[in-house]
Amino acid sequence: MGELTISPWCDRARKLKTPKTTRNFITSDETGGAETPLLSLISGEGSGGRHSSSSRSFATTSTDYPCNPNKKYYGRGPLQLTWNYNYGAAGNSIGFDGLNSPETEASDPTVEFKTALWFWLNNVCPVLNQGFGATIRAINGEVECDGKLPDAVQSRINYYKDYCNQLNVNPGGNLYC
Repeated sequence: MGELTISPWCDRARKLKTPKTTRNFITSDETGGAETPLLSLISGEGSGGRHSSSSRSFATTSTDYPCNPNKKYYGRGPLQLTWNYNYGAAGNSIGFDGLNSPETEASDPTVEFKTALWFWLNNVCPVLNQGFGATIRAINGEVECDGKLPDAVQSRINYYKDYCNQLNVNPGGNLYC
């Protein structure tokens, strides 16, 4: 079996230090030129309304990203972005008002995918070399890890191991969060 390796794309993305360079990496080349082929392909395609409607607000105290009391920060978009601090930081990085218009994440296909890429680059790429369990923690740790939802974690691990088997790659260690 082969080994899973961290994408050189993630390695390159880790070197980006400012919101502007991160935004340019996600939306265009580093000089601010034309959109990348990926975003050109997906800019007209949304998630088809696969965002969750939730009664939970997913808001927490944050001096950097204070909540708008009239908004909810539940899972929206391809990676189900949650929490006010994620909406605020994503909005600042890619150029939308995440705190006052979080619904943009579900209504603008380009913002949806730019936000998914922003989250992946900032939260998941840095832990890819730590095993699948670290990626679960990076994406859903507050909700699922540390024994909160062991069945959900086990289900993710089972799918991951099945995909690795189908691709004939070793899933590696550290599968749990």
